[in-house]
Amino acid sequence: MNIGYLGPVGTFSYQVAHRAFPEEQHTAYTTISECLDAVAANEIDVCLVPFENAIEGTVNVTLDYLYQNDVPPIQAEYILPISQNIMVNKQRSSDWQEATTVLSHPQGLAQCHDYLTKNFPHIKREAVSSTAFAAEYVSTHPDEKTLAIAPLFAAEHYDLDVVRANAQGNMHNETRFIALSNRKLAITDDPIETKTTLLLKLPDNDSGTLHTMLSTFAWRNINMSKIESRPTKTRLGQYFFHIDLDVGADNRLLDNAMVEISLLGGTVKVLGSYDVYKIK
Repeated sequence: MNIGYLGPVGTFSYQVAHRAFPEEQHTAYTTISECLDAVAANEIDVCLVPFENAIEGTVNVTLDYLYQNDVPPIQAEYILPISQNIMVNKQRSSDWQEATTVLSHPQGLAQCHDYLTKNFPHIKREAVSSTAFAAEYVSTHPDEKTLAIAPLFAAEHYDLDVVRANAQGNMHNETRFIALSNRKLAITDDPIETKTTLLLKLPDNDSGTLHTMLSTFAWRNINMSKIESRPTKTRLGQYFFHIDLDVGADNRLLDNAMVEISLLGGTVKVLGSYDVYKIK
């Protein structure tokens, strides 16, 4: 199989792709959207993209793409512990605290916000396509007073000095990565849970509509572990809802709930029912 992920070498997505599918072919993409485009066009067999971080929440680029486009279903979820580290070109190790710019993926910058605000209140924070791109850039520009926020693996791969480990401050930082594919994945590891993810669009914004829709799960004892709203990007005040349910596809009550929501005028897009695995 060909596994697509957000590259380049050294990203968290790279780590998940190689740990979850160590024997398969791997293809790096510059952006999350390009990786999702590839699996939708059957150019790759599996697309691995970040979906939610414990500190910063949902990766909206991923969620919005899943709402706006037809994609293969989610076949599995992988949870990866996340460590964000400040690193510098080895030629700048002695004066790294004089840095004027820090590069990282927007999630990396956000997760290290408190550390940067306290220690580098005036530093320019520049968002790039991935944490590994930031590390690669710093490795090839020793003349610039620039830091990167990236995984430890990226520091090793690009030969950088780590000057502050775990700059995100939260030792329980984790990210959910979803694997989308038209294939059923043969995974031998034991899952930690099973869930179903769906997107719900209400027929209108009348008072009580959302409560009525969600009641279809409640009275069937289907636990809802997550709900959040996102703008549909059509006009102001129009939203869809991202919902995680703690049931699998074999739950017959889930099918009944979907039918009831449709009868009530709601539009449901099921992204997938899948097992969740933790990468150690």
